[in-house]
Amino acid sequence: SGTTPFDGLFLSLSFFVILAAVMLIAMLFRLGLTQRMTQFGTLLAVGWTPRRVAGLVLREGLLVAAAGVVLGVLGGFAYAWVVLWALRSLWVGAVTVPFLTFHWTLQSLLLGSFAGWAVAAVTLWRTARWLTRLDTQDLLSQRDTDKMADRKSGRGKLPLVAAGLGCLAVGVGAFGATAAGQIAAGAFVGGGMLLLIAALLFIYACLRNPSRLSTKTHQDSFAFRQLISRNASRHPLRSTMTIGLMATAAFLIMAISAFRLQPGTEGTGGFTLIGQSSQTLSRDLRQTQVRSEMLGPDARLLTETTIAPLRLRLGQDASCNNLYKATRPTVIGVPQSFSKLFDDTSTGLPGFQWAAEGDVPAGRSPWDALDVDAKGTENDPIPVIIDQNTAMWSLQMMKGVGEVCAFEYEPEKPTYFRVVGLLANSMLQGKLLIGENNFEQIFPEISGYQYFLIAVDGSGSDEVAGVLENRLGDIGMDVRNANRVLSTMLAVQNTYLRTFQSLGALGLLLGTIGLAVAQMRSVLERRQELAVMRAIGFSRQRLTAVVMGETATLLLFGIGCGAA
Repeated sequence: SGTTPFDGLFLSLSFFVILAAVMLIAMLFRLGLTQRMTQFGTLLAVGWTPRRVAGLVLREGLLVAAAGVVLGVLGGFAYAWVVLWALRSLWVGAVTVPFLTFHWTLQSLLLGSFAGWAVAAVTLWRTARWLTRLDTQDLLSQRDTDKMADRKSGRGKLPLVAAGLGCLAVGVGAFGATAAGQIAAGAFVGGGMLLLIAALLFIYACLRNPSRLSTKTHQDSFAFRQLISRNASRHPLRSTMTIGLMATAAFLIMAISAFRLQPGTEGTGGFTLIGQSSQTLSRDLRQTQVRSEMLGPDARLLTETTIAPLRLRLGQDASCNNLYKATRPTVIGVPQSFSKLFDDTSTGLPGFQWAAEGDVPAGRSPWDALDVDAKGTENDPIPVIIDQNTAMWSLQMMKGVGEVCAFEYEPEKPTYFRVVGLLANSMLQGKLLIGENNFEQIFPEISGYQYFLIAVDGSGSDEVAGVLENRLGDIGMDVRNANRVLSTMLAVQNTYLRTFQSLGALGLLLGTIGLAVAQMRSVLERRQELAVMRAIGFSRQRLTAVVMGETATLLLFGIGCGAA
């Protein structure tokens, strides 16, 4: 079975794009209605009820939405095909296999089509209700009904609601900072969404009360800026929706960019090289005499080198390079002396970064929890440390520290493990790390060491790698750079992020269209006003600056809210 729920990831990240699309639907639909105010006023004058007029325009909108759904299904086919093509070629680092194929079912198309149409229908219905609050005289006179509808709704206590949502967002973010896995991710996105809504509500409240925007400045520099701010506030709801369109796109693009990872010492633990042999080595390379006997004169190059030999039971790859769920992942036996490497000032190893730790006494680390002997039964599971990404995605262990899971390394004989610690974005991804004593108990047929973590003090890592591969070639020693190994693993996550950033680009496209729609509506509704200003001496350049200033204000507020 698969490990990565692409459908859930794309759907959750698409919620911001869906929100932007809903706002854009409302803006476009309202733009069409404002161009037909005389027609609606005439219908009301000859006896139609406001509800019947709203029903008429709603049915028109639903027909257009149905046509949009058809185009959306075709666009969805094309989008999915392009993403899969990129995952097979440009982004193959995310899946490491080039045999992904395009798959669809009639049920998925019908569900997606109906869901999209239903979202559009609710948005159109909410927008069409605006007509029921207008008088016949207002429609026939073509007054600024959009502005009146905004003003008729009570001011309420929007600043207090915005402050409450802001505090809630901070609380959700603080909770996410102490959690791990999907809970932390959900708290991040949820907190960001709450903070974004709070900012939009506060801006909406300020726009509905333009006096808050006024500042006492010198009259010569006051008029032009005040004209721009007052024009931006004449339609509070429209301006807020435009800001929201740009904010959602900015949030999605910047938030995903923040998750990009670079290899560092917290992922390698300070080790420079990773060695793995095809045959076990029974002698301990930590001892100076053993190095002299096995490496000869080249042993002097390893004088300032720290080697941590580990036992290895090869199994299935459970790292992010494997799309499938591993049923028998690779197991590594960690000796008791391993945790002391990070406490010893002579080695200078910073250690690995922890995503979650169990109940560890002060002065000790989760590595020490591996030294507890266990039988591997359901009642006595073996303590294990796993990389967080491996636990969440590859092994589907979502509960974190304390979760118990079983794997069958022998037919019909499951071995139970209990998580005592989770590493964060480490090069040990895809492996189960258990104590050496427990390793010898469940794999008694494996003797000696086969996996080596090597820390080179200085810049001679290439020479050390060459010595180990040449002198230990008879056991098939292969040495790789730890940073390169970690980069390969992080490239998978970074590639996924580039894939999801395409959703942010789509949101930015929607926001740009929404900004253009808002500017178009503003100019169309103010043609007479702009003509009067032109007649009393305003130059074309001055009028252009006014309109561009209003648009730039909305743009900057949108990007600012999304970034914040």
